[in-house]
This record gives sequence, structure tokens and C-alpha cells, in this order.
Amino acid sequence: MHPFLQKLRDVPRRLSLRLKFIAVIGLCLVVSVAVGTWYLEGIQSNTFEQEARSRSEIVLNFGEANRKFVSKDLRPAIEAYTSDFVLEAMSATFSTRRIFEYFNELLPEYLYRQPTLNPLNPTDQADDFETQIIQNFQNDRSLKETTGYRTLNHQEAFYIAKPIQVESSCLKCHWSPDTAPAKLVEKYGRNQGYGWKVGDIISTLMIYVPTQDLRANQAALTHTVLTTFAALAIVLIGLIYIFFDRLVNRRLQSMIRVMGQVAATPNSTTRLHDRSQDELGLLAQSFNRMAHSLEGAYTDLEEKVNERTETLAQTLTQLQQAHVQMVQAEKMSSLGQLVAGIAHEINNPLSFIQGNIKHVRTYTQDLLALTTLYQNHYPKPDPTITETIETIELDFISQDLPDLLVSMQTGTERIQQIVRSLRTFARLDESELKTVDLHEGIDSTLLILQSRLHPNPHCPPITIVKDYGELPLVECYAGQLNQVFISIISNAIDALEESVHPGSMTANPSFQPTIQICTRTGDRDQVMIQITDNGPGISEDIQKRLFDPFFTTKSIGKGTGMGLSISYQIVTQTHQGQLDCISSIGSGTTFRITIPRHQAL
Repeated sequence: MHPFLQKLRDVPRRLSLRLKFIAVIGLCLVVSVAVGTWYLEGIQSNTFEQEARSRSEIVLNFGEANRKFVSKDLRPAIEAYTSDFVLEAMSATFSTRRIFEYFNELLPEYLYRQPTLNPLNPTDQADDFETQIIQNFQNDRSLKETTGYRTLNHQEAFYIAKPIQVESSCLKCHWSPDTAPAKLVEKYGRNQGYGWKVGDIISTLMIYVPTQDLRANQAALTHTVLTTFAALAIVLIGLIYIFFDRLVNRRLQSMIRVMGQVAATPNSTTRLHDRSQDELGLLAQSFNRMAHSLEGAYTDLEEKVNERTETLAQTLTQLQQAHVQMVQAEKMSSLGQLVAGIAHEINNPLSFIQGNIKHVRTYTQDLLALTTLYQNHYPKPDPTITETIETIELDFISQDLPDLLVSMQTGTERIQQIVRSLRTFARLDESELKTVDLHEGIDSTLLILQSRLHPNPHCPPITIVKDYGELPLVECYAGQLNQVFISIISNAIDALEESVHPGSMTANPSFQPTIQICTRTGDRDQVMIQITDNGPGISEDIQKRLFDPFFTTKSIGKGTGMGLSISYQIVTQTHQGQLDCISSIGSGTTFRITIPRHQAL
């Protein structure tokens, strides 16, 4: 770890006891507030629930006491005096409900309920929530009561519920409509509220107590306590902050500002000016030493980055050149294979024609001699033969047929020459060093470009002047040199087409476009090929970038900018030769290729 970072980590341990004490006081204050709040909420929550339970139990016990009074005292007493069923006095459920209706006139927020699964009175029918409570009592007979919270009429209420078990006295009204009091059957009907069994739990006694006032009291107490704690905390924290700000914070802010400047600009000369001998002063001095080291390291890094960037740029350029060369080599290899295939296909029927044309000439001469001999011996043939001789113009055929055969012979020789040139040009796919005649490669290139030497009928044709010297056989990569020839000659044709185009500003009706190809043997066992055109020439600025990859002066779609670049690499790197451009505006352009006769292994 860097010494500065080590010192920064040790700051809390090396600060003065006074700051440590302040930090401990602040932490204790925060913890005390948190613990006090938690403890207060716990006490208030327990108190709140005890208060709600106490209120509910008072009301519930009152209701339960009334039910016992009706069932055990009042009902037997009335039954002793009369056999009639008095609903208001003999039904515990009815009388308790009526009592609580009067009770609610004084305290309307308290709600008494005796929800039942199969009641006589439809108002006692249990809802889904109450049904679930009754089912819980049914499933767990040991459960004597249950409590909880429920929202009624958009208000929270605490409830307490106790199960009601069917007793034998209940069957008088709830066993069957035939045995039930007539007044009950008349009031509630015969459809429900019957079929109860002793011991079943089909009802519960429930009291709902509102919690709104309890919650309000709890919130008010909590607010008061928290406000008091918050006020004390704000005062103490304010005092601590003032003391801490004067002693530490301002100096730390200065450090942060300078550190930010150094982080944004690692070679910055900005430094801290804290000369004190306390912990922060020693930290500032350590930072200054680190910043000085960082400035030197950043300078070294910038130099290395610049070097690496330049290397990467060169590598990228080399990769791009290699990629284009591979694509170009593949294209030229495919072209060479295609040309070789075409030459082979043409050569087969051509050999057949050349082999038979000599026999045709001999047979023709024999037939014509026979015809002449026949005319000499029979000067007066049959009139039919005479008429046929006149019709087919035998005399004209005798004169023209030898000329036709000579023309056919000349045509086949021309085709043979073209096939030979195509096979020579097909060396594009050869990748091994071979000893070849460079003139054959140049001639095959000119043959391939023959159609471009006559751009259009409105412009004069391009004249090719061959000034071939006596060149020895040269050891080279023939296919790659053919690629150089076709690239340079194609550029010369492009320049001349621009000069003779009718729309060109430099067009001259008397101008005769010419390409001169000169070959010579040079010094130090070298050969020289010089290709010159009398086009518009090349400016010095363009000549400086002529062999750069992807540089072109042609419009989009007409040039990739890699032809001369690849040619330069083929001549200079592959063949250890030299490729020079000699040109000036208005004086034409010369490309001079110089390569050794033998390649060094």
C-alpha cells in the first residue's frame, strides 16, 4: 500500500483524544436516541394493547354476565310462573343485544356482536372474518379466546372473541321448529337457526373497541419524546460540528480541493501548504511527496503511451495493408485461374482448327486443279454443267477461296497469340520464384488492357510505343510483377482518358495520347522498366503521398488507393528493388521500376 494511503487509513487512530471523545459522544447520542425510540415504541405498544384489551374485557365480561343471568336466573324464574315464552326476558342473545343497543347510545363506537353460523335472527349471521374465527374455535377446543385488530367502517378496532358452546337449554329454541316456542317460529320463521347440538361451537361473543383515541395518545407521546431527543441531538451535534469544523473540516476541505486538482491533472504542480506537525499536517506533507512522485510517473507514462500509440497506429496500418493485399492477391489469383481456364478451353478447339486448316488448303488446291484440268480437256461440257458453273460463279470461288483460307490461317494465329498472352498473364497465381521473360509479362498486360486503349470513337486511340532492350531472364515472382505492370499502365490510361475526354478543360484536338514502355539493363546486375505517359502530370504534393495506403485522387467507386501502395511493396520489399515516380504538371508521368536479376534468399 502507498505510504499516503496508509497514513490516510491511520487518521482515525492518530487524531487527538478530544476529537475521539467528540466522535464517541456523537455516536452514543445517536445510539441513545435509536434505543430510546425503540424502547418507547415497545412500551407504548404493550400499553396500547393492554388498554385496548382491558376495555374490551370489561364490555365482554358485562355481556357474558348478562347472558348467564338470563339463562341461569331470569329464564328459570319466568318459566316457574308461566309456560309462555317471553323473548325479551328468556332469550340471552336477544336481551344482551338490546342492552348493548342502549349501551351504544352512550358509547356508539363500541360494538357488541354474537356472530353465529346458523342463527335464527339474520342480523346475527357471521361474516367471512367472523366465520374464520368460529372455525378456529371449532378446530382448537383448547382455545378460550382470541384477540386482534380489524378495520370497521374505515377505522381500526381491537377485538376480543370467546367461543359459545351449545348447552342443553339452547335446544329448546334451536333444536327444531316443531319444539321451538311459537313466538320464535312466528318471528324468525322455520328456515334457519335449528338443528343445534349440545357441545357444538357455532357462535362466538365478540367485542370491538375503537383504537383511534389510543393511537392518538400513543402518537402524541412518541412525538413529544422524539422532539425532545431531536432537539437535544441537534444542539449537541451543532456544538460538535462547530468545534470539528474549526479544528479539522476546513483543513480537510483544502486537502480535498488540492487532491481533486491532482487527480484531474496528475502532472499538476499544486501542493498543500499545511506546515503543522499534527496528524493532518503530516498527512499533507505525505500527500505532497506522493503528488511529486505521481507527477514524474505521469510524465513517464505519457511518453510510453505516445510511443505505444504510434506503434499501434503503425501496426494497424500494416494490418490494413496486409488485409487489402490478401484480398487483392486472392482476387488476382482467382483472375489468374479464370484466365488460365479460358485459355485452355480456347486452345483445345483452336488446335483442332489449326491442325485441319492445312489439310483443307491442300484439298482445296487439289479440287481447284482438278476443276481446271477438267475444263481444259472438256471445253464444251453439258449445258446443265455450264449453267451450274455460271450460277455458283466458279471463277470467283477459284480466286477467293485461297484468300479465305489465308485469312482463316491468320485469324487462328492471332487467336493463338491471344491464348499465349492469356497463359502468360495467368502467372498471377504463381507464388514461387521463377526465371521469366519480363517482356512476355508486359505484352500479356497490354493484351488484357487492349480494349481500354480505344476509349471511345470521339477520342483518339492511345498509342503504345515499345522500346524494349535486350533483357536477360529475371528471377522474380512473375504474377506479382504482372500486377505491378497492370496497376501502373491502368493509371496511365486513366490519366490519358482524362486528358482526351471531350469535356475535359485540357482536351486538345491535336493531342495524341501515348504510353511508352522502355526496358534496359542497369548497373549492378539490375533491370529497369520505365513506363511513361504524356498525360497531365502529377503535382509535388500528390507525389509525396502517392504510395501511401488508401490514398487516391479518383472519385468514389473508381479507386481504392491501394494499387500503387501494393505495387510499391511488391517492388521494394518482395523484390528488393526500387519504384520511383518522376512527374510535373503538364509534362507527363514516368514510373521507373528497378529490380535485381537474382533475388537474395
